[in-house]
Amino acid sequence: MLLAADVFIYLGDLGQVLPACGQVLNPGGLLAFTVEQGSVPGYELGSTTERSAHSAAYVLRQAERAGLDPVYHQNFTLRREGETDVPGAVWCLRRQP
Repeated sequence: MLLAADVFIYLGDLGQVLPACGQVLNPGGLLAFTVEQGSVPGYELGSTTERSAHSAAYVLRQAERAGLDPVYHQNFTLRREGETDVPGAVWCLRRQP
């Protein structure tokens, strides 16, 4: 199992990291991670936070390309910044057999 909590927000493009994770997982192995939720298709860099936010459709597309199947997805408040909630999501992907 791999865990990346509050990590992928600093990467932006997941097109290389998800396949790399899939390569080191055993068949059926799990990758769990969090992202900030994006409001645009794909991913975007926050102008004030300098952190990336990812749309669910983008995560699913990159997971499929990496041979990883979604087994869990839940939206939640990732953190609070001042008086503002930062929307996020937790994902769990499984390497295909």
